[in-house]
Amino acid sequence: MIEFNGVANHDLNRSGGAYRVLVTEFYDGAVEGLIQFTESGPVYLFRMVGDVNTRPRSWDLQPMPWNAIEEFVRIVAPHLTPKWPVWVPVWKFPTPEIEEAMMAQTQSILDAADDAVWQIKSDDLYGFSHCTARRLHHQVA
Repeated sequence: MIEFNGVANHDLNRSGGAYRVLVTEFYDGAVEGLIQFTESGPVYLFRMVGDVNTRPRSWDLQPMPWNAIEEFVRIVAPHLTPKWPVWVPVWKFPTPEIEEAMMAQTQSILDAADDAVWQIKSDDLYGFSHCTARRLHHQVA
């Protein structure tokens, strides 16, 4: 059994997919965003690896601060309402200035990601049900 930062691999493959997914970039499915596999589990930035036409798709997972999803929601809450378990926000704001501010503030959250430590594969391009996970092995310089 593969351990996924305290979440067993079989938990990733449970029906229903991830606990929360916030998609920040998409193209015929999720390309980038934040994901949490269980209610009290760690938060990761996911970034698609490879071609958008590949099935199943692969995403690298980069550890994030434990409150990254809550902080993202707090920033955009005056203008956007989250819809869980999978939220793909439509970036429409009252003014271009507000949109620019939202982009800068949310990007600062995403920029806090550490190096990728896991890679997942799934043919569920939004909810990440039935994922398979493998630990990435980085060479020490």
